[in-house]
Amino acid sequence: MNFGVEFRIEAQLDILEAVEWYEEIRAGLGNELFIAIENQKHVIEKPLSL
Repeated sequence: MNFGVEFRIEAQLDILEAVEWYEEIRAGLGNELFIAIENQKHVIEKPLSL
């Protein structure tokens, strides 16, 4: 069984704000954060192997 993860609009806005903030710290850092979030989202969606 696969699970779909959807972020509420408030969470999406928070993520966007964090990505923009990290991007101001260092170019590309915001993108790294976004990729890390997406990777963890896929981990949650992946079915467990028993």
